[in-house]
Amino acid sequence: MYVINRKKLFLRLLLVYFLALATSPVALAQENDSDQPILIESNSAIYDDNKGISTYLGNVKAKQGSLHLTSDELIVYLNDGKVDRLEATGTPVRFKRVASEGKEEMRGKSLRAKYFPDKALLIMIEEAVVWQGDNTYASEIIKYDNKNAIVRAGEQSSDSKRVKVTIKPNKKKTETNGETGSKTSSEEIQQ
Repeated sequence: MYVINRKKLFLRLLLVYFLALATSPVALAQENDSDQPILIESNSAIYDDNKGISTYLGNVKAKQGSLHLTSDELIVYLNDGKVDRLEATGTPVRFKRVASEGKEEMRGKSLRAKYFPDKALLIMIEEAVVWQGDNTYASEIIKYDNKNAIVRAGEQSSDSKRVKVTIKPNKKKTETNGETGSKTSSEEIQQ
């Protein structure tokens, strides 16, 4: 009985802490995602104080600054009261990075993901695909450095886990009206 009340109290205090951080002028003014609080919503949550692990289950949504993550399950690992990493599983795990003005949003999906908030590093594992606009990266492992907006895919030492990249050409101006657009064949439309 004491453990259940302690968990409820901790979860309530954690919620109050995140709400206070999210609404403070200092947090709103920060530019780096890794400096922002991590906000999590789920259908249920379990906190194990002895292990320093919280588990979130069912329609999990996590957000830190411009980075959004959705999954079926999310486990948060704490080290000395500080978030060390988040591990997500899902069918699939999805992420998006809300674009700054003038840039395209980045999205991705995989079966598993690990996120290291201090490094702003997201690792997509198993059937990973990341796309921005019409360009895509697909591999068994993709590392996304959110702080520097760098995508690394595949493993150099493995020929069996190949990286597949699609880079679409820039859209050209049509000669009839001068507007930006691309010509599409009727065959492409029917697909």
